[in-house]
Amino acid sequence: YPLSGRGKLISLEKSQNGRKVRWGKTSFFLPDRLIDDLLNNYFKEDGKWYPLGASMTNPAKGGLGEYLAKNYKNFTPRHASAIAAIMVRDNLLEFRGKKPIELKKKEK
Repeated sequence: YPLSGRGKLISLEKSQNGRKVRWGKTSFFLPDRLIDDLLNNYFKEDGKWYPLGASMTNPAKGGLGEYLAKNYKNFTPRHASAIAAIMVRDNLLEFRGKKPIELKKKEK
């Protein structure tokens, strides 16, 4: 489920070079290289909390949703909800809060 605890179940199917994601009526392919990009180019600073910013109408400035929409033409800020939940599940990120939800790279 999304980190907010509300919304549809997120299901994954591992495939070559990524994951097939089903989230409610939405299906998309999440490439491993996108996860690598987020970890290396978005969540750059260790220990820093970043906003999720998954609102379609008013995504948080500098948030993950805005980054996805600007850098990946097939993704909207809303996709950040599912992607962040997957990254938390995979132990790559940790999160805090409800409104707003914040994320940071998991410390090694």
